[in-house]
Amino acid sequence: MDTSWRTGLVGRNGQEKSTLLNLLVGHLEPSAGSLELSEQTLYFPMSVDQALNTLPANLDAIAPFRYWEGRMEELLADRSERALIEYSEIQEQYQAR
Repeated sequence: MDTSWRTGLVGRNGQEKSTLLNLLVGHLEPSAGSLELSEQTLYFPMSVDQALNTLPANLDAIAPFRYWEGRMEELLADRSERALIEYSEIQEQYQAR
């Protein structure tokens, strides 16, 4: 790799991406062989609280789940017969999706 490159590593869970990066920055020693680097490497892992949470966007693409959840809370607070009927209708749609 050229030293002017910025490289990202993407893969499925459990495929040893973190292990490779920890080897490159020197946090781990190779169990066999050796690792020689001519340049210092930097590793900036993204913590979970900084990661983009895609769940709300994915849910909105499927159905108005967040709207339904808010509306059901309003209807439960109302507790009238009409409100409970509407709640039931929304709940059926929510569960179907």
